[in-house]
Amino acid sequence: MKANLSGLPPPPLTVSELINLDQHGLKDLFGTLPAPAADELDGAYHGRLLTTAGLDLVPEILSGPVRDLLQGELMPWRGKRFEKGQGANYWLRDRDGIDLVTFDTLIAPALDGSGDVFQLDYDVERNPRIARRITGEVKRDADGLYLARMNYRIAGRVIELLYFTLEKQA
Repeated sequence: MKANLSGLPPPPLTVSELINLDQHGLKDLFGTLPAPAADELDGAYHGRLLTTAGLDLVPEILSGPVRDLLQGELMPWRGKRFEKGQGANYWLRDRDGIDLVTFDTLIAPALDGSGDVFQLDYDVERNPRIARRITGEVKRDADGLYLARMNYRIAGRVIELLYFTLEKQA
């Protein structure tokens, strides 16, 4: 997505509009969004997976059911919790789910150079080695709605694995 003719970023999108974007559209939109403040995300957020790397390359007859499964209620990942520069993913239930894989948070430059992001740094001692290669990045789409992506570092490269939303829980 590109800025409109006035040079302003596009208006915020809803979760249902974000779901309709492919990985390239989400990347373009992500580059136009602002980073939230360092303390803005404290609290519990419901997560929704939007797309994963490579899904756009698979024929719709196969990718459609996979996307439906990943975006549906059977997906065990439910969201994230943030508090004072740290956070955790929660699984199986909203808000009071099982915390697995934790991260530290900070404002940092995006790995692709698209401005500052609220970074989720999984390279912390308490995580398994495989999780330490993850770097999450979050930008604000609208009040209480954030567009995020998960990157994975391997063999000196950074791979964008997936995009997801985080929505503030009441």
